[in-house]
Amino acid sequence: MLGIPRYLPQHVVERAPSPRLHVVSTSPPPVPEVALAGDLTLRLRPILPSDKDGLHRGFDRLSPTSRYRRFLSPMLRLPPAMVVRFTEIDYVDHFAWVALDARRQVDPGVAVARYIRCADATGTADVAVTVVDEYQGRGVGSLLMRMLCTTARGNGIERFSSLVLSDNHPMVRLLTGLGARFRPDGYGALSFELDLGPTMREIDRRSQPRYGRESA
Repeated sequence: MLGIPRYLPQHVVERAPSPRLHVVSTSPPPVPEVALAGDLTLRLRPILPSDKDGLHRGFDRLSPTSRYRRFLSPMLRLPPAMVVRFTEIDYVDHFAWVALDARRQVDPGVAVARYIRCADATGTADVAVTVVDEYQGRGVGSLLMRMLCTTARGNGIERFSSLVLSDNHPMVRLLTGLGARFRPDGYGALSFELDLGPTMREIDRRSQPRYGRESA
């Protein structure tokens, strides 16, 4: 099994007097490279404020079905305010991992996995994973979801709670494998909860660090 990075690059963020983390640099840190099946090598790092254009381009590469599954409604483009919210984050209450195709020179972004802490339940966070269509079914979403569980747990998140379309079979299988509990939520949607304590114990049991080189 692939290991999971347990780090937040310190030259991306710094500890402030308050318990929040604040962005102080937009230069990407050294990132691990992870080899997946099919000769796919990914570079992994937290999202940065400088990723706005890349987020737009990644969205443009999503099929209408993938867009609907992510946002639960038709969406032709990402609103500017949403792009700002998705890239200018505090890395504690809101965190996102991005995966980049290490061999792709143009538009290397292939996936994003994020959580956002719920304001009315500080131990709970909403979660979403998006993978560009041509990279779906290759283990990218599973890897990022496991990484996100690790990061969330370290930031005091106890569970993920969100919605998924019942016909989004890849995501339902992924969540089921992590131990999520589902219930119907109407209009073809399922609500789910994923307790991170048991999930992390299972991830730790099955995962062994097997990284290749790190790149600057």
